[in-house]
Amino acid sequence: MAMTGIAQIADHYRAAEGLARGTVELHAVADEAGAYLDAALKRLITQLRSEDPEIWQDLLIVARQVRWRLATNPAPATFRSDDDEVLMALLATCQRRGLAADEQTQLLLEDLARRAEEAHVQDRPTGEVLLESLRELNYQACVVITASGRAQNATKMWFDDLGISVSVIRGSFRDQPDVVDQAYAVGAPSLFGPSLLTAPRATALAYVLPSWVQDRSLPKSTLADYAEGVIRPGRKIFKIGREPILEDPPAPVEDQLLPSPVWSRQSPPRPPRADEVLARKVLLGGGLAIMLDQDGEHIRSLIPNRPVGERVELADVSAVTVGSYLVLREGETQSALLYDWAIKLLGTRGLDARSSQEEWKSALRAALRRLGNAAVVRALDRAGVKRADRAAAWTATTMVRPQDDGDFELLLSWLSLPTQPHFELAAALRRARLQASQDIREILEEAVSAADLSELERDGFLRLELDVDGFRSIIATRVLAISPNFEPIHRNDVRRPVEDWGARWLE
Repeated sequence: MAMTGIAQIADHYRAAEGLARGTVELHAVADEAGAYLDAALKRLITQLRSEDPEIWQDLLIVARQVRWRLATNPAPATFRSDDDEVLMALLATCQRRGLAADEQTQLLLEDLARRAEEAHVQDRPTGEVLLESLRELNYQACVVITASGRAQNATKMWFDDLGISVSVIRGSFRDQPDVVDQAYAVGAPSLFGPSLLTAPRATALAYVLPSWVQDRSLPKSTLADYAEGVIRPGRKIFKIGREPILEDPPAPVEDQLLPSPVWSRQSPPRPPRADEVLARKVLLGGGLAIMLDQDGEHIRSLIPNRPVGERVELADVSAVTVGSYLVLREGETQSALLYDWAIKLLGTRGLDARSSQEEWKSALRAALRRLGNAAVVRALDRAGVKRADRAAAWTATTMVRPQDDGDFELLLSWLSLPTQPHFELAAALRRARLQASQDIREILEEAVSAADLSELERDGFLRLELDVDGFRSIIATRVLAISPNFEPIHRNDVRRPVEDWGARWLE
């Protein structure tokens, strides 16, 4: 019988209270193959300290991804076929880098490649311990939490093959409404954040991790030091298995387990030119990246856990964070698609609207080239234009007109152009654009409702199948990382998805 909402909430509180008074277990499992790989990578990092770090980032990104998967995926090798690609990439990069390296670095690269191959084909000791722990309890009274969608999928396939019924969720208890007896999180506590402790859906919690992962600290909320009654369970570490003896232990080195993005070295800052905007790189699922500007107000996003028909929306650019899902058009921006759709909706007036747009924007672009952006902004400001600072942005093809009616009229006057027909045609194009936006939303909602969103949550990438002209290259993708650095780029390159090596190996 389904539990009522009140009873479920009461269960949640009892679980939190029990965990606060209890002890969280850490099962540190001996893992010889993983330990040798970790040591090989750390020795290489130590060797490369005197080198330019940016030169070696392609290698280190892939190596850390291989190690991350070993630490967080408990499934046997048979169910980790997705790891073949990253292993091949590491072996190829080690070989290529070794051609120009000194003898000592060559030996370290060969050792890293060999250790990665050995670990790849072996079953994970953490998986053996996890399965044994589940057997000791009633399978259905447990839940397993993985740190990534890839590990979640592999673990599910493994359990299905064994014929056991255990819920496998990713990252948090969000998808676990009912309280169970025992939760096992595969990986270091820091990979999961504090929510497993502060909002548990299990009366007992244990982390299963390789013993070579040294971070054993329990995460806490940023407000924990200021809150009363905060959950601070005890911690007990169980060492399982015989620890390997490393012949050449690596020197201590700062090296995060969780693969982190690497941003290119920044050029000296400069203001954007008339045809440029300030934007920052956003790494996306599917091995993609976009340059996201702050000039635009909205970007189309997807919220998978909303009801059907309410999942696609226009979100504020400022609200885009790691974990957000964006809906993009491959090869071209959605703004361009929206503009073309609006022109089409205007029928015979579409050509007039397009000609009008080109006329006043060409005049503005000419003024910007002749006088410079700063001088144009000052002149428009003296003419009474409120958002004169947006002058360069108004020249973009997809920017129909200034937001304020008065600004548009004053801009046309400053350009020595008549108010009509430009004002009326721009108003008609804006209305058509709103209609186009609604049409596109409905098309996307229909596609999303027919799609398997579990693939999106697992892989961070989903291609939406639409048999509609102009929509055959629509993708949904998860934001993996956002650069802290802004740089000037051409307006035509904004929000255009491109392949990116750095995004390819992030989870």
